[in-house]
Amino acid sequence: MAFGLGSAIGCFALMGERLRFLFDWDTGRIGLVYAVFGLLTLVGNMIMPWALRHTGNGRVLMRIALLFVLLAIVITYAFNSAGYFLTGAALLTWALFGGLGAPGLQTHIAQLSPTRRGMLMALAGSSMNLGVAGASALAATVYPFGAVWIAVLAVVCITIAIIALRPVGESRAERASA
Repeated sequence: MAFGLGSAIGCFALMGERLRFLFDWDTGRIGLVYAVFGLLTLVGNMIMPWALRHTGNGRVLMRIALLFVLLAIVITYAFNSAGYFLTGAALLTWALFGGLGAPGLQTHIAQLSPTRRGMLMALAGSSMNLGVAGASALAATVYPFGAVWIAVLAVVCITIAIIALRPVGESRAERASA
């Protein structure tokens, strides 16, 4: 939660600065982008059950979502000449897949221990908040050195999240049946 969702949200915190730099947009237009991004994230949340059925579990869904979110962050921050269309497509991808991944991961976490589900969800939320705070602070620190450093931050943090979400060893019974 901290490295994946927290980092993605922390990197998004500077999106207004990035859009102002790329397109010289005013606060109203940037605010509209934030609003549309939020709505598209909700669309991702709403189609999560469909995506969950097609991926099999929340862990796989979150790993896929993180790959797309990472690609979107890199496009948005590493390329100054991406243009309106590519930047818009990256933000659309970021919002939809972020919206898919977050509840997918929450579903996975909730299934880890039915008897401790509440505690796990509370700790996951706290972990995400810690990730947002840390990634936002790091992003704000490195952004003055160039937007590409936001992309580097995302690659490091989200790669850690993808690795952490890998399946943990198979049991002998699972290996024998394969």
